[in-house]
Amino acid sequence: MENAYKVEVFDYKQTQFLGIKEVVKFDKLPEFFERNYAKLMTHLKQNEIECIGIPAAIYYGWNMENNETTVAAALPVDKPISVDEVMVIDMPARKAYMTDYFGPYDKMMPAYTALMSKMEKDQAEMDFPCLELYMNDPAVIKDPSKWHTRIIVFYK
Repeated sequence: MENAYKVEVFDYKQTQFLGIKEVVKFDKLPEFFERNYAKLMTHLKQNEIECIGIPAAIYYGWNMENNETTVAAALPVDKPISVDEVMVIDMPARKAYMTDYFGPYDKMMPAYTALMSKMEKDQAEMDFPCLELYMNDPAVIKDPSKWHTRIIVFYK
């Protein structure tokens, strides 16, 4: 499956996000994102903050044994203002690997496998966090096979 994904190395540009970070069971991720993107949008409106990009998930690690991940639902913003559970997340500029995935969110593992295989081949060590950028909106694009996710993995 690795050959089905074009994996590229690129220079990630520094981005500031507002996000809500939690430890979440894998099977509860859809509810986590739906709930917290809505909270983030409310926070942006209340504080006159502009979202300057697309929604992201920022993954800080995976615990396969407990079927959970530490993740933030995040939006890139022009002026980061944190309140209560909404935190500022600064993603510095650095080198990263990237691939594009098309399909349902729960079937992304082959794309991650392709990324990790390329990194292993290049002798690059993964450096958390990693990003998923949601390039289109599943509320608008009803066909899950057309959902577009850009996966970005940083390395040391």
